Amino acid sequence: MEFFSSQHHLTMKQFNNLIYINVFSIVFTIGIPLIFFFTQDPIPLYRKDSYNLFKQCKTCDIAKARAVEDFNNGKLQIVLWGLPDSKDPSPQELFLAEKYNIKSIQGGCTSFTELDCYNTEMMKLIFAKFNGKIFPL
Repeated sequence: MEFFSSQHHLTMKQFNNLIYINVFSIVFTIGIPLIFFFTQDPIPLYRKDSYNLFKQCKTCDIAKARAVEDFNNGKLQIVLWGLPDSKDPSPQELFLAEKYNIKSIQGGCTSFTELDCYNTEMMKLIFAKFNGKIFPL
């Protein structure tokens, strides 16, 4: 029995329909992941603050100067390292924000020297401001 017998011939319309279906399948298979890739923000919303701070702090000296500048402008913020338990603020973060007006920024799993310099300088300034009587960080 011949594989391509006269009974298995496609009409031109059927052949065109198969081409359309295959083209659609390829476009759909490639297009959906591309749309997802180009529309998703690579930085989670809860990490934007640490990313923006990291972009501004190219060296340890710049980071320390930035901490002093932020402190003098009334912008008290510290970077917390490690994976957050959730996107919601922890009780410690809420306490710092409500009692001392200190914003906590999620830095992620890996610490960066520049942000550690910022954090250390900011913590020194915060402890001095509150005479060391502040919730331990």
